Amino acid sequence: MTLSHEQLNTIVARAFPGDWLEEAIEITKEHYAIDMASGERMHLYSYDTSEQAETAIAALRQLRSEIDLPIPQLQSADVKGKKVGRPYVMLSLVTGEPLTQVVAQLNEEQLYTIGQQLGETMHRIHRLAWQHYGDLKADNGDLIDDERTYVLAQLDRDLTECEQLNIIPVDTSQELRIWFENDFQPVGQQAALLHGNLQPANLLMRQTDGRWSLSGIIGWEHAIAWCPAWEHVTFLSAIADSRFFSLRVGYGNGYDQQTQRAYEQVREPVMIPYRLLWMIQHLCQAGQQNDRETITFYQITLQRMWRAMTDEIKH
Repeated sequence: MTLSHEQLNTIVARAFPGDWLEEAIEITKEHYAIDMASGERMHLYSYDTSEQAETAIAALRQLRSEIDLPIPQLQSADVKGKKVGRPYVMLSLVTGEPLTQVVAQLNEEQLYTIGQQLGETMHRIHRLAWQHYGDLKADNGDLIDDERTYVLAQLDRDLTECEQLNIIPVDTSQELRIWFENDFQPVGQQAALLHGNLQPANLLMRQTDGRWSLSGIIGWEHAIAWCPAWEHVTFLSAIADSRFFSLRVGYGNGYDQQTQRAYEQVREPVMIPYRLLWMIQHLCQAGQQNDRETITFYQITLQRMWRAMTDEIKH
């Protein structure tokens, strides 16, 4: 839903009494660059649900002490949408262009360097502990404070739905349940803050003296509390395109140089359970949408990965 000039001016006037909207540039239908009469510049994000706004606020408040990271600072918010009929957050200006729009201008060395910078940044973010796993705004009755319980519950939910949609063989579903029950023993003891939707569209780039660098990370309405391996899997899946090869390598090297804990590093053996979970989750989502082509893709990919794992275990 597009916000009108009048609605945007109402937001500015209520957030900053005595100031008013000078100009608003609609970047997307839910994202605006705001110029105020005082000279202040902000970004405004509107959301479909209060939960999205609450999640973004919770994540950004946890990040507010990390002032040297390329993260916007929270300035104002209305999580209930009472002011203009739609939840929103107003953030400090983070300049840059989405990586999706400039990737063709970057050479392999620049992509690698940006990947390193991102890996170092995400390790800093993942050091921020959360008190429970999953939704940042979970009710007290829904809190899960150990990863094994959280993962097994999520696995059961997704596999049950896949079975009901008849998009996964019952024997495969049962084998997956047994393997996770017997072999999934996570080492980490504390949930970490994750971005939750790390992808090129949420990475802002800025060019200075001919060189590109990471200038901002946006999209915090998707933040969750889990383990670094889940962030690695989701991000590497989002940049699987060959254009991002050097970005992938740089990210892994940049991240791994920050920690000696193998269970946090970008290592394939560590990520295998999370790759399975990711594929099951996406198979379930495709089934909900009755997207036959995507269903077939994830069915084949999941079967291949699972068979390769079981063959390796047998030998």
